[in-house]
Amino acid sequence: MQIASNLDHKGLLREFPIPQTCLEQRYNVVCQKLALPVVNTPDRYNALVKDLKHSCASREQMFFVLHQLFLARLPTTSEIDQSVFRLSHETSDRIAAFFLNSKEFQSGRQRSTAFEPTPSKVLLVDVTDTLRLNYNSGIQRVVRSLTHQLALQSLSHRLIEFDTDRKIYRAVEETSAKRMTDWGTQNRADMNPFAKFASGCTKRFSKLAGRRLRKLTRKAQERVLSLRKQKPQIALGLETSSVPATTSALFVWENALLLPELQTERNYLDAILPFLVHARVHSTLIVFDMLPIRCPEYFTSSEGYVRYLSLFRWVDQISCISNAVEQHVRDYMRLVARSKPPATLDTHYLGGNFAPRRVATNPPAIESRANSADELPTVLCVGTIEVRKNHRRILQAMVAAQKNGSQFEGVFIGNAGWLSNDFLNELRCFQSRGFKLKLLRSVGEIELEEHYQKAAFTMYCSLEEGFGLPIVESVVRGVPCITSNRGSMKEVADQLGGCILVDPDSIEHMTESIQHLLTDRDALLKLSDEAKNASWTSWEEYAAGVYEYASSPPSKIPTIPANAA
Repeated sequence: MQIASNLDHKGLLREFPIPQTCLEQRYNVVCQKLALPVVNTPDRYNALVKDLKHSCASREQMFFVLHQLFLARLPTTSEIDQSVFRLSHETSDRIAAFFLNSKEFQSGRQRSTAFEPTPSKVLLVDVTDTLRLNYNSGIQRVVRSLTHQLALQSLSHRLIEFDTDRKIYRAVEETSAKRMTDWGTQNRADMNPFAKFASGCTKRFSKLAGRRLRKLTRKAQERVLSLRKQKPQIALGLETSSVPATTSALFVWENALLLPELQTERNYLDAILPFLVHARVHSTLIVFDMLPIRCPEYFTSSEGYVRYLSLFRWVDQISCISNAVEQHVRDYMRLVARSKPPATLDTHYLGGNFAPRRVATNPPAIESRANSADELPTVLCVGTIEVRKNHRRILQAMVAAQKNGSQFEGVFIGNAGWLSNDFLNELRCFQSRGFKLKLLRSVGEIELEEHYQKAAFTMYCSLEEGFGLPIVESVVRGVPCITSNRGSMKEVADQLGGCILVDPDSIEHMTESIQHLLTDRDALLKLSDEAKNASWTSWEEYAAGVYEYASSPPSKIPTIPANAA
């Protein structure tokens, strides 16, 4: 360890240890990415500050870089503002000395962190949330299918995750990426009893724990992953000055960045917002819907979503999953005060071919979807159990149809979401009275495929929706769908065919449609033929389209004025 001397922020001479290996490595990476000269003299950090004063678009951007260099983490907006207020008129040597004398630097937390530069032509895909979730609903299915196709097509990209403990971006390890994209592709019939039990417990905990407990679990997981990467003496708290860097952090600068998740965590957004402002990234956000602010009555709280909306001020491009969502975003963007040029908006329809990535070892014999002599037909409803998904009315319509003599089994597949207790209680009540109904949770892709093959038709009669993915994945399999006559669901159904449109507020209308398809074989076969001939965007096409859109930034990334943050 070398002992260096400099002035602290009060002008007092102070001696302090500089962990040379990692700090110098980070210095070299910063100079490389910002195309600044590398100085091999003791005053290299003073020289770097002088260079940053001339090369950065603002003082805020300069302190954004310096925080990462010296403290090896992303700063928050308030930390950047405090540095500007306190140090913007100081000399270069005093600014460098301030960081080197800071309590955080002296604590040595950053001593084991080395920077990994990110190639400018590689699309960075943030999968922070999906990587840690052990269920496969909605957005998670989209992210897993998107990243799987990016890998299959060998498109130049890199999966990254945000470490909320260290406040850094890091690359996702290959094994973690494979586990994420292959989630649910093992058939439960192929598992041994212990694996089935362990898988069920893990998924149920993730499903029931709620966002607050998942946040605690996430921090524990990140800490364990961090310790796994460290040498034994570090993991045991026996770190010495000779130990090399054990944590790799990405230094992102002038990259294309794709944000495909709905992130509402405060710690994440506190770091990502100044990152979008100052890291000169060309960012693309995938927006699935605007429902929490358009229809707040369907949610227990919109606070997290309001935090998420802060991204709309800084992202450069927005990819919407339907024309209806794009119009809602355009309406909202008129109210957003942006410090960047207007965001570019476009629609990319989600893929519909959720085929399993391997064939089951012993696939069950699948009967015809038409009524068979030895097995009841299945009416399938896929989707997270939420108020806006209208499960209670669908359930009541199924019960009414069975009361009227229709013979079928109603199968619901989905995890419990917002305000789902009323539906769950009603389902248990009807089951106890002998109605043929069941609910399956945390179903993998292979299992789901089998249920689609068994279904006579499906129901997806949401009150409000951003897209209606189960409509597409049903029809492209040749399975007709009863869906809502409004919004994006009507938009999707009109393009696909193979659907019956109903009023989602009318239990009677849904009941009549169920009975009609179960009793009129010709009508069901006609819809099935329409469905078999339907064409829709594949996941291969979706991934290629989003990749091209997100990885094609303008020739020059606009600079941010000094007062923008």
